[in-house]
Amino acid sequence: MVPPVKTHGEQLPEPIVAAFRQADVFLMPSTWSQTHTKARVEAIKAGRRDSTMCEVTEDALCVRAIEADYEECGRLGRKLGGVLAEIKEIRITSPLGTDICGEVKGRPVQYETGLFRKPGQLAAFPDSEIHQPSFYKDVRVCIFDSPPKGAYGKSPRNEEEVKDI
Repeated sequence: MVPPVKTHGEQLPEPIVAAFRQADVFLMPSTWSQTHTKARVEAIKAGRRDSTMCEVTEDALCVRAIEADYEECGRLGRKLGGVLAEIKEIRITSPLGTDICGEVKGRPVQYETGLFRKPGQLAAFPDSEIHQPSFYKDVRVCIFDSPPKGAYGKSPRNEEEVKDI
Protein backbone atom coordinates (compact mmCIF):
# COMPACT_ATOMS: atom_id res chain seq x y z
CA MET A 1 0.00 0.00 0.00
CA VAL A 2 1.35 3.41 -1.00
CA PRO A 3 1.04 6.11 1.67
CA PRO A 4 -1.52 8.77 0.65
CA VAL A 5 -0.15 11.90 -1.00
CA LYS A 6 -1.63 15.39 -0.77
CA THR A 7 -1.18 16.82 -4.28
CA HIS A 8 -0.69 15.95 -7.95
CA GLY A 9 2.85 14.79 -8.72
CA GLU A 10 3.94 14.41 -5.10
CA GLN A 11 6.92 12.05 -5.05
CA LEU A 12 6.46 8.56 -3.68
CA PRO A 13 8.80 6.90 -1.15
CA GLU A 14 12.00 5.34 -2.57
CA PRO A 15 10.86 1.74 -1.85
CA ILE A 16 7.86 2.37 -4.14
CA VAL A 17 10.12 3.86 -6.84
CA ALA A 18 12.33 0.76 -6.65
CA ALA A 19 9.35 -1.62 -6.75
CA PHE A 20 7.94 0.06 -9.86
CA ARG A 21 11.36 -0.18 -11.60
CA GLN A 22 11.38 -3.93 -10.96
CA ALA A 23 7.77 -4.77 -11.86
CA ASP A 24 6.80 -5.87 -15.37
CA VAL A 25 3.47 -4.04 -15.09
CA PHE A 26 2.21 -1.75 -12.37
CA LEU A 27 -1.12 -0.04 -11.80
CA MET A 28 -1.42 3.32 -10.07
CA PRO A 29 -4.98 3.94 -8.82
CA SER A 30 -4.86 7.18 -6.87
CA THR A 31 -6.77 10.27 -5.85
CA TRP A 32 -3.97 12.55 -7.07
CA SER A 33 -2.17 12.19 -10.40
CA GLN A 34 1.10 10.26 -10.24
CA THR A 35 1.85 10.57 -13.97
CA HIS A 36 4.83 12.88 -13.56
CA THR A 37 6.43 11.30 -10.50
CA LYS A 38 9.95 9.89 -10.36
CA ALA A 39 8.47 6.42 -9.72
CA ARG A 40 6.44 6.37 -12.93
CA VAL A 41 9.02 8.13 -15.12
CA GLU A 42 11.93 5.90 -14.02
CA ALA A 43 9.87 2.73 -14.40
CA ILE A 44 8.80 3.62 -17.96
CA LYS A 45 12.44 4.46 -18.85
CA ALA A 46 13.35 1.01 -17.51
CA GLY A 47 10.86 -0.56 -19.94
CA ARG A 48 8.05 -1.24 -17.48
CA ARG A 49 4.39 -0.88 -18.38
CA ASP A 50 2.03 1.29 -16.37
CA SER A 51 -1.56 2.37 -16.11
CA THR A 52 -2.13 5.51 -14.10
CA MET A 53 -5.66 5.76 -12.75
CA CYS A 54 -6.14 9.22 -11.30
CA GLU A 55 -9.54 9.61 -9.63
CA VAL A 56 -10.64 6.17 -10.84
CA THR A 57 -13.88 4.87 -9.37
CA GLU A 58 -15.11 1.39 -8.58
CA ASP A 59 -17.76 1.94 -11.25
CA ALA A 60 -15.12 2.62 -13.93
CA LEU A 61 -13.12 -0.44 -12.90
CA CYS A 62 -16.07 -2.81 -12.80
CA VAL A 63 -18.76 -1.91 -15.31
CA ARG A 64 -18.14 1.13 -17.46
CA ALA A 65 -14.74 2.14 -18.80
CA ILE A 66 -13.30 -1.33 -18.32
CA GLU A 67 -15.77 -2.56 -20.97
CA ALA A 68 -14.62 -0.06 -23.62
CA ASP A 69 -13.24 -1.39 -26.89
CA TYR A 70 -9.71 -0.03 -26.55
CA GLU A 71 -8.65 -1.71 -29.81
CA GLU A 72 -11.26 0.39 -31.62
CA CYS A 73 -10.29 3.47 -29.60
CA GLY A 74 -6.70 2.93 -30.75
CA ARG A 75 -7.70 2.54 -34.41
CA LEU A 76 -9.89 5.63 -34.31
CA GLY A 77 -7.23 7.60 -32.41
CA ARG A 78 -4.53 6.76 -34.97
CA LYS A 79 -6.87 7.71 -37.82
CA LEU A 80 -7.63 11.07 -36.18
CA GLY A 81 -3.93 11.49 -35.34
CA GLY A 82 -3.08 11.06 -39.03
CA VAL A 83 -5.38 13.97 -39.83
CA LEU A 84 -3.91 16.12 -37.04
CA ALA A 85 -0.37 15.41 -38.25
CA GLU A 86 -1.21 17.01 -41.60
CA ILE A 87 -2.70 20.29 -40.42
CA LYS A 88 -0.89 23.57 -39.81
CA GLU A 89 -3.14 25.37 -37.36
CA ILE A 90 -6.02 24.62 -35.02
CA ARG A 91 -8.81 26.90 -33.92
CA ILE A 92 -11.30 26.06 -31.21
CA THR A 93 -14.48 28.07 -30.84
CA SER A 94 -17.72 27.58 -28.97
CA PRO A 95 -21.18 29.15 -29.06
CA LEU A 96 -20.42 30.76 -25.68
CA GLY A 97 -17.43 32.64 -27.10
CA THR A 98 -14.31 30.52 -26.66
CA ASP A 99 -11.83 31.40 -29.41
CA ILE A 100 -8.35 29.84 -29.26
CA CYS A 101 -5.84 29.51 -32.12
CA GLY A 102 -2.63 27.46 -32.14
CA GLU A 103 0.04 26.29 -34.56
CA VAL A 104 0.58 22.54 -34.71
CA LYS A 105 2.59 22.02 -37.90
CA GLY A 106 5.53 19.76 -37.15
CA ARG A 107 4.35 19.00 -33.61
CA PRO A 108 4.17 15.27 -32.79
CA VAL A 109 0.83 13.60 -32.18
CA GLN A 110 0.98 11.64 -28.93
CA TYR A 111 -1.19 8.59 -28.30
CA GLU A 112 -2.51 7.17 -25.04
CA THR A 113 -4.99 4.65 -26.36
CA GLY A 114 -5.64 2.69 -23.19
CA LEU A 115 -3.40 -0.14 -24.45
CA PHE A 116 0.04 -0.71 -22.94
CA ARG A 117 1.38 -3.98 -24.31
CA LYS A 118 4.95 -3.05 -25.16
CA PRO A 119 7.77 -2.32 -22.71
CA GLY A 120 7.88 1.34 -21.76
CA GLN A 121 4.25 2.07 -22.61
CA LEU A 122 1.75 3.71 -20.33
CA ALA A 123 -1.99 4.17 -20.33
CA ALA A 124 -4.03 6.66 -18.36
CA PHE A 125 -7.03 4.49 -17.56
CA PRO A 126 -9.94 4.91 -18.04
CA ASP A 127 -9.42 7.24 -20.98
CA SER A 128 -8.15 6.82 -24.48
CA GLU A 129 -6.72 10.02 -25.86
CA ILE A 130 -4.51 11.62 -28.43
CA HIS A 131 -3.00 15.03 -28.04
CA GLN A 132 -0.82 17.36 -29.98
CA PRO A 133 1.06 20.14 -28.23
CA SER A 134 0.58 23.48 -29.93
CA PHE A 135 2.14 26.88 -29.83
CA TYR A 136 -0.65 29.26 -28.97
CA LYS A 137 -0.46 32.30 -31.13
CA ASP A 138 -3.77 33.87 -30.23
CA VAL A 139 -5.98 33.26 -27.22
CA ARG A 140 -8.84 35.70 -27.49
CA VAL A 141 -11.39 34.27 -25.07
CA CYS A 142 -11.60 31.00 -23.15
CA ILE A 143 -14.93 30.22 -21.51
CA PHE A 144 -15.64 27.15 -19.39
CA ASP A 145 -19.29 26.30 -19.89
CA SER A 146 -19.36 23.72 -17.10
CA PRO A 147 -17.59 23.54 -13.75
CA PRO A 148 -14.18 21.85 -13.70
CA LYS A 149 -14.25 18.19 -12.71
CA GLY A 150 -14.75 17.88 -8.98
CA ALA A 151 -15.77 21.50 -8.47
CA TYR A 152 -18.35 20.41 -5.91
CA GLY A 153 -15.87 18.92 -3.44
CA LYS A 154 -15.85 15.34 -4.73
CA SER A 155 -12.34 15.64 -6.14
CA PRO A 156 -9.05 17.09 -4.99
CA ARG A 157 -8.94 19.04 -8.22
CA ASN A 158 -11.27 21.66 -6.81
CA GLU A 159 -8.11 23.24 -5.37
CA GLU A 160 -6.85 24.16 -8.84
CA GLU A 161 -7.12 27.75 -9.88
CA VAL A 162 -8.31 28.83 -13.32
CA LYS A 163 -6.16 31.75 -14.42
CA ASP A 164 -6.51 34.35 -17.09
CA ILE A 165 -4.18 33.73 -20.04
